Amino acid sequence: DGNRVLVTARHQLNLWDLSAEKLLASCAVEGDALLSAVAVSSDDQLAVCGNEAGSIQLWNLANSQVQRVFAGHRGGVTELFFLPDGEHFISLGKDQTLRLWEAGTGRCLRTVSDYPAQILAVAPSPDGRELAIAAEDGSIRLWQPGLGGIALAPYLLCRPKSAVEMIQAEQSFDQLLASARAALQSG
Repeated sequence: DGNRVLVTARHQLNLWDLSAEKLLASCAVEGDALLSAVAVSSDDQLAVCGNEAGSIQLWNLANSQVQRVFAGHRGGVTELFFLPDGEHFISLGKDQTLRLWEAGTGRCLRTVSDYPAQILAVAPSPDGRELAIAAEDGSIRLWQPGLGGIALAPYLLCRPKSAVEMIQAEQSFDQLLASARAALQSG
């Protein structure tokens, strides 16, 4: 609703209701490593926070309790986000891996470690079935997270070499996305 904000401070998560100026939840994060990434589920019930040591904690914001701790990254966690289903989330790490997690079980469903360049950012499609991955080499690739055992399948969308090409790529992104989706569907 835009009235709540999650604030991180070193080893603390605080959920505030801005309209009521009230602290709704406060969670002390265990360990000495500083928080480096945080994400909230679309229903505002769960939060994941990652730290510089590579650990990820799943928090129940209603009761301020840790539900689960995830381990796998061999370096700091740089980005986290929930998929729209609220049951899965993605983590990026300084170890140059992208991981797909199942929040309820703690299982890592997929690890992408052989990406051709360092991953800088990831954005899900509105339905969460595809991810656009931006890498250091300037490429943007479309991936299917592979829920239910479907293998990851990369498709290069663009690799702009100049600002002009970047603008042209942005203008034709919808067309590129439609082509990549068609290729994914046709196998």
